[in-house]
Amino acid sequence: REFQTRYSIDMAIRGTNILIEVDGPTHYAVAPSGREALGATVMKRRQLSGAGYHLISVPYWVWPSKDSSLAARLAALHPLLAPALPLIRGETRRFVAREEEEEGE
Repeated sequence: REFQTRYSIDMAIRGTNILIEVDGPTHYAVAPSGREALGATVMKRRQLSGAGYHLISVPYWVWPSKDSSLAARLAALHPLLAPALPLIRGETRRFVAREEEEEGE
């Protein structure tokens, strides 16, 4: 299914309905129970889910810094993607190989 939405999405796994969004601090409010997603973020998640996408939201406090290695980013994603890995294993391998090639240049 072709990826089509008016929302800005950080990552999409080609050939699947899986989207990955790293939600920064502006997506959350501080509440007595901890950090809570703001209404616009909750609505985006609900609408994408309703359109048939599986959105994996990665909170900013889990995501490595922008200067981190590919290995650190993959390590942060792995527990969130683990349930879907059998479906996306081939695409992930191609992505990792391409990223490692680019880092080596």
